[in-house]
Amino acid sequence: RSGDIQELCAIARPDHGLVTNIGEAHVEGFGGMESIIRAKCELYFCVRGNGGTIFVNGEDALLSRMCKGGARVVYGGKKGVVRGESLGEFPFLACDLVVGEERFRARTRLVGEYNLNNVVAAVAVGMHFGVPPAEAARAIEGYEPSNRSQWLESEWNTIMLDAYNANPSSMKAAVSHFAGMPGENKLLVLGEMLEMGHRSADAHRELLELVESLGLRHAYAVGAAFEGLEGRFPFVRRFGTTGELAEFLREHPVRRSLVLVKGSRGNQLERVIEYL
Repeated sequence: RSGDIQELCAIARPDHGLVTNIGEAHVEGFGGMESIIRAKCELYFCVRGNGGTIFVNGEDALLSRMCKGGARVVYGGKKGVVRGESLGEFPFLACDLVVGEERFRARTRLVGEYNLNNVVAAVAVGMHFGVPPAEAARAIEGYEPSNRSQWLESEWNTIMLDAYNANPSSMKAAVSHFAGMPGENKLLVLGEMLEMGHRSADAHRELLELVESLGLRHAYAVGAAFEGLEGRFPFVRRFGTTGELAEFLREHPVRRSLVLVKGSRGNQLERVIEYL
């Protein structure tokens, strides 16, 4: 809700702040994108008021505009203290971190090129606090994700697990990346996007329209927000709860497939992994 970040800042009094991006999330509590932007930028206002430093992605025009005034560290883009270049490797993100004339390679355990900005942000923060970029790159290589951008190999399938959270922005990034991955038998396991308020019906329809446009033709959808969409999108089979999907998977095993599991935290979709 609006004011939550401001309230927390009044308690913690942060002197450094970073907003990685602003997506269409928690609409139910905010009402729309303008309110989401104002709420996220409460962190900027508080850090500035404390005489602190803001970290900002130089390639994000909105955030660059919102954080003007006061001290800031820019990463990414042509003027950033560090920028990243994806090496296009599969399945994990591998990148070069460019600091001045030097390059530091990092081969991560993160799935999805959309994590590149997160890696660059982490290195920028580390550098600011005295961590050499080569050491930061090694630390990132040693990071093992859990339940977010995670790659799993089961006895029967290969799974991309990203069940920590979901909103239209992150869904679009994950599904689009998944569609471009090599593999013939692809299955989407999608949990409903919670806290979408008045945008819920449109957001879930638009998600399935995206799935259809990308040529993906096999999806299991969990949650009431997908109700009524099966007729329009015949490649979708809907389940009311994650438990119902787990029971179905027990009786109808999935084999030799590449599976994306993506949904809001409330869906707890990681519960179906043992059946995949």
